[in-house]
Amino acid sequence: MIKLAISTDANAYQAHATLVASIARCTESPVHVRCWCRGFAPKSFEQGRLKVEFIPVDEGVDGNYPSHVSE
Repeated sequence: MIKLAISTDANAYQAHATLVASIARCTESPVHVRCWCRGFAPKSFEQGRLKVEFIPVDEGVDGNYPSHVSE
């Protein structure tokens, strides 16, 4: 099983979805994604070998990216 953890907002969501789709297409293993979402909350789903959990994040709870990571 491939497990992925992603943290995103609506601006970067599409790029992360493309990454997950690419991984799912290139493997026969089950793929389980947990995606922490800031400012939006898609519905979690499971389809075939792919399971995606969307977890809403409150602004006051999430952390900061390290200074070497750009927005």
